Amino acid sequence: MAIVLEISAKKNIEALVCLREDLRREMDENERHENLPRTQVEDWLRRTDELQVKVNALPSGDGCWLRHKLSRKLVKLLMEVKQLVEAGSFFENMLVVIEKPKTVEHIPGPSIMSQKTASKNLSKIMEPLINDKNLNNELNKMPSAQPFSVIIWATSSRETNLRRIQIQIAESLNLLVKMEESEERIAIRLHKRLGRERRFLLILDDVWDAIDLDLLGVPRPEDHVGSKILLTSRSLDVCRMMMTDTNIEVNALNGEEAWELFCQHAGQTVEAENIRPLAEAVAKECGGLPLAIIV
Repeated sequence: MAIVLEISAKKNIEALVCLREDLRREMDENERHENLPRTQVEDWLRRTDELQVKVNALPSGDGCWLRHKLSRKLVKLLMEVKQLVEAGSFFENMLVVIEKPKTVEHIPGPSIMSQKTASKNLSKIMEPLINDKNLNNELNKMPSAQPFSVIIWATSSRETNLRRIQIQIAESLNLLVKMEESEERIAIRLHKRLGRERRFLLILDDVWDAIDLDLLGVPRPEDHVGSKILLTSRSLDVCRMMMTDTNIEVNALNGEEAWELFCQHAGQTVEAENIRPLAEAVAKECGGLPLAIIV
């Protein structure tokens, strides 16, 4: 009996400690939670610290009398832990309401709506898509009947840095990340926070290597019904390693569209007789890739 209770108490205490760290961080670093009952939270933190002291003071040993005495104490402590977890969860939910992020953040990027190839690419995806920025911004234009409660955009790039991706996701969710905070701890917080969303869409851009969603701290779509993860990658192998459900090839712009886009960003200078041949050569070298052309 004591062994079972001890395991249960340990799990609940670990959850309580994580909750305490989150609330204490918010209280110490964030003054913008005006609706948070700070006095009540401070009292809750004090009671949690006192309970931690009681847990640390529990005796250890294998004697029958000691195990019997220990089980009685554990029952009482377990009830206190559960009560504190319930109260702490209530405060934490208040933080989520107060700090609710925007459903979609607009990301500055060129419009591709006038391009035929781009339009064909857009029709292939659940929402218009030539790159993740345009998908993100198209969702931003949608009426209040949003399919997702939050849409997050993060970029990976050639050198995959898990912590940097975690920080981008955290910023979209209004979560603060400390310099000394480990990737494991950030992953726990992200998973917990995303788990509260009705449905989320995570756009991972420029993925060069497979990313472990569990280490990242992102609930898998099969475990969070309705949520989606969309990634852009130049490698089909990366998509396969990440076990994507659908792979869509985004076609490059044709020659006419590539030149039109090039001119839009280069200006009238390209029409000069001594410059146009070089400009056309540069546009062609970009291989119909919008980002390369714009840069």
